Amino acid sequence: MDESSASTRCKRRVDEGLDILRSGLIPYVERKMSTRYGREWRKYTSSSLDVQALLDILQDNREVFRYSDRVRRYISRVREARNAVAHFTGQIEERHARRYLDAMCKLLDTVGASEQAGSLTRLYDEQRVADNTRGVRGPGHGAAHPPGP
Repeated sequence: MDESSASTRCKRRVDEGLDILRSGLIPYVERKMSTRYGREWRKYTSSSLDVQALLDILQDNREVFRYSDRVRRYISRVREARNAVAHFTGQIEERHARRYLDAMCKLLDTVGASEQAGSLTRLYDEQRVADNTRGVRGPGHGAAHPPGP
């Protein structure tokens, strides 16, 4: 398999991961924001609830979402993933795809979206197998994958 098709497969997995992440974050964000601001909480956010908007809500409402620095790093890594997909230039390295998927899974675990975290674990495992098939070795090679459902 050439580098271009490998990058395209990485992009597809990361993009699918972002869709799964979105479906897991929406109920959590809606619940926390409505608890804080009531039924009119959407006036405190952008009009859409795409991944970028959800990440902005998590980051910009620290009084609602009190996270550790570790969770903030997950959010930052997921933002990198979103940007890599949105501005795809034909190159997403396998090790980056794994890191992105791992951060998404851990973020979903943090918010209690275990069903979606399980789906992301499947994508992570697909990426890990693809990396091993291609002989890719990088940071984290051989490390345990994200927690499952």
